[in-house]
Amino acid sequence: MRVTLNQIAEAAGVSRGTVDRALNNRGRINPEVAERIIQLAKEMGYQRNLAGRALALSRTDLRIGVLVQAAETPFIQNVLAGIKEAQDQVREFGFEVLIRKIPDIDPAHALAVLRELAEDNCSGIALMPSDDPEFVRLVNRLSEEGIPLVTFNSDIEESGRQCFVGEDTLRSGKAAAGLMAQILAPDADVLVISGYPDFQAHRNRTSGFVSELPLIRGDLKLMPVMYALDDEKKVEEIVSQVLSGRKESSALGIYVAAAGLEGAGRAVREAAGRSGNVRLISHDLTDRNIQLLKNGEVDFLIGQDPHTQGFEPIMILFRQLFENRPPVDKPLYTEITIKTRYNV
Repeated sequence: MRVTLNQIAEAAGVSRGTVDRALNNRGRINPEVAERIIQLAKEMGYQRNLAGRALALSRTDLRIGVLVQAAETPFIQNVLAGIKEAQDQVREFGFEVLIRKIPDIDPAHALAVLRELAEDNCSGIALMPSDDPEFVRLVNRLSEEGIPLVTFNSDIEESGRQCFVGEDTLRSGKAAAGLMAQILAPDADVLVISGYPDFQAHRNRTSGFVSELPLIRGDLKLMPVMYALDDEKKVEEIVSQVLSGRKESSALGIYVAAAGLEGAGRAVREAAGRSGNVRLISHDLTDRNIQLLKNGEVDFLIGQDPHTQGFEPIMILFRQLFENRPPVDKPLYTEITIKTRYNV
């Protein structure tokens, strides 16, 4: 027979409302009383009636909004797979997940989409943010209105967002620098190609790499950072231009901090005799990147678990809205993995 809130209240000598607040972590309640009620509920075998709660919530039209930028890049396609899996899971409990995709990194477009999600009465929002001040102001306003927001893949720490799910991008950039330092010949040049200068994830990786490399290999010569805006053709053009003016024997390290690795690989292949001793390091275990790694054209790939980045933000919001769990207020960093052709 199912244990009820009234039975727990009678056993604890408190009101049913006090039991409800203790078990669902809402409202003011003495911590010692709450702890006693929770322990008593466990001893009595209390289980939440999730089916009944799902029925009640289905009548309130609860929605979770998701804002995805750079949606056409191979890596974000893997993030979207995690988002869709979470969408399927929460749908069973009456939640609608509204997925809004932007093909590139576009602060103005992202701002407009975030406004649309707010106007669609989303109870919580998971988002790939922009650093744009107006975007941050909107995030702060929505947070003040009681809408929980979880960032993923990239972050805006100084904002009202609740938590972040994704790679520690600064550490990831430093890891790339450490790898590059191990494989380059003395006095080699190093070319850094990043994505968007106003996208925090790209900026942090680049900063981590550029700050760490001179500390461990002072002989290496960093070239000016180039930005390709996640465009593999632009990456190819940059690498081709650099290689065209180099001697065959000169050593060069190329770090691609964002999308576009295939363009770099193509430029190196086409340079043939002019490519010299070129070493390549980049991020993300996409199918095309893995093939370059297996072919020996790339030395290292750094992974960051795209599935978790898509799946977990929605589930954090779902648990908070459906199960009344406390807000998650600390970053959930995904694992930084290093792959070579031998362990992929």
